[in-house]
Amino acid sequence: MTEEDYIDVKLALKDFLRDNDLTLDDILSAMDEDKEGAIEALRRRTFLSEYELKQLERKATSRQLNTLLFVIQLFYLANPSGFYKDKLIYPCREDAVKDGKITAGSIKQILKILGIHIDWD
Repeated sequence: MTEEDYIDVKLALKDFLRDNDLTLDDILSAMDEDKEGAIEALRRRTFLSEYELKQLERKATSRQLNTLLFVIQLFYLANPSGFYKDKLIYPCREDAVKDGKITAGSIKQILKILGIHIDWD
């Protein structure tokens, strides 16, 4: 596949929101603002260690956690094809999802692509 055959998850998110006449604030306002709820949802959907989850809880905002949750649910867990508008989403679902959960390495890649910088200590 060529570079034109891929779309990074941040561009896919922007395009999805635009196509559906939504803003990220529209989505996030409907989500739980409690960090504990977001961390619990990540615990169920990812292979992040307890240490990594605690780092996220401490260092990320509720908005950042909910953005991450929305992205992984929309583009990875609910999208078995791994494609968005005939382009393969990067990071690739094939590498990101194992046994129905997102790998820790892919979570870190997705965060970086979204511009959410976490110092993992």
